[in-house]
Amino acid sequence: MNESFTAWLDRQTVDRLEPSWDYQQERAMSATRSALESDALEAALPVRKPVENNDDIVGSFDNGTTYDKDSSVIVMYEAWLGPERFRDVIRGYLREHAWKVATMEDFLADLSQSAGPEVARSFGGFIVQKGAPRITAQLSCPAGGAPTVKLSQERYLPVGSKADAKQEWQVPVSLRVGTGTQSSRVCSMLQGPSADVDAAVERGDLPLGEALKAVPASAKSTNRLVVQSGASLLGQVPVDQLTQEERQRFRAWVASLYSARARAMGWVPKPGEDDSVKESRSLFLQLAGGTGDDPQLAKEALTLVRAWLADRKSVDPEAFGSALPRAAAHGDVALFDALLEAAKKEQDRSERSRLLTSLAYFRNPDLLWRALGLVVSPDFDGRDSQVILGMALMSPESQALAWNFYQTHFDALSQRLRSDELGRLIGQTGNRCNEIDLAQVETFLTPRVDKIEGGPRALARALESIRLCIKAQEVHAPSVKAFLRTR
Repeated sequence: MNESFTAWLDRQTVDRLEPSWDYQQERAMSATRSALESDALEAALPVRKPVENNDDIVGSFDNGTTYDKDSSVIVMYEAWLGPERFRDVIRGYLREHAWKVATMEDFLADLSQSAGPEVARSFGGFIVQKGAPRITAQLSCPAGGAPTVKLSQERYLPVGSKADAKQEWQVPVSLRVGTGTQSSRVCSMLQGPSADVDAAVERGDLPLGEALKAVPASAKSTNRLVVQSGASLLGQVPVDQLTQEERQRFRAWVASLYSARARAMGWVPKPGEDDSVKESRSLFLQLAGGTGDDPQLAKEALTLVRAWLADRKSVDPEAFGSALPRAAAHGDVALFDALLEAAKKEQDRSERSRLLTSLAYFRNPDLLWRALGLVVSPDFDGRDSQVILGMALMSPESQALAWNFYQTHFDALSQRLRSDELGRLIGQTGNRCNEIDLAQVETFLTPRVDKIEGGPRALARALESIRLCIKAQEVHAPSVKAFLRTR
């Protein structure tokens, strides 16, 4: 829980430093999504993970649970108890255990004393039990009678999962009730089996093609987080499973939603802009130029990157960072060579990593293979160059070639990378989404993972992710294809 409290506290600090960033709300959204994705796997682990061997140590620090789930749980109880009361609970705990060694049991004991045994039991359940609850509400308004709300719970699982959904939590619940302009907040604890749009898609309750119809309305919002939330549905579209015509239709539709605002904002920040505008610019450029593959934005990105290569001071650093992947996706051999040469000369590690990552965006197969070769080349530290392979394995355009490279050079990578880095590399194979890929990943990695710390668990998660993706596509592909036929 040490790491999760840190993740929670940094949101508090940043929000007070610069409220206009909406950092706490944005991180809460992304952390909750990450936590649910991790917890949805049958192979998921609880926040408090048992450690019986070295593999358990290596596999215990994952972003989904170690940072995102537990920090989301903390935010939930902070909201339920109220910020002031929760603050006092934490302050009391810190005073009690200052300069001492404390355990989770110590924290729950203090929480029980400060907020009540019910709260401590509820909090502890989210820490020691894997998975997350899915809460449904049924409102009943009988004629002449008092309205009632029936809440039910089961484990949140994606479509196709074979995990047991019959888990229970003690869930803190708050409802807003009232009539007219008068309302009040009622809080209780859901115990037993009874007393969100993208989550419904992942469960299979709502066809993805139907959910996509809600994206245009979110794209018009002046609130960046609303735009971002709606756009998250785009990432669930199986671009690699679409025909070439369907891909073009999808990209053209995305461009139609975001390009006008992206072009109006432009690549280069304007004097006096606040940070919220800069964040919005980055979002719209990524959606229109990246997902939408807007040709005008690609042309402008190429101009900016070539200007930067000629004179770094001539291009705003933020504009260059946003334009780089878009330019690389449309770049030629001359641009590839220039970026590679710049990476070789770069002394700043962060800048070097950014330049190397951009090489994974090139779409020409020969250039992409050259980029992948840098992962095992002595020209670069493996810690810097492995991002090329990770990025290439994620992109539908480069995934097949990257998997070929992965298999061909896995043994060389085993000698070059730390075992925990290899564990992450195994996990990245979970981005595949068809039966052939599933068989290839399982056949290739099964005899190799036992020699890698954390390898068996990483492979189990990857294979489960592939199986779930396959099942999800069986459910959603017809509605997505039907939706694209009307675009």
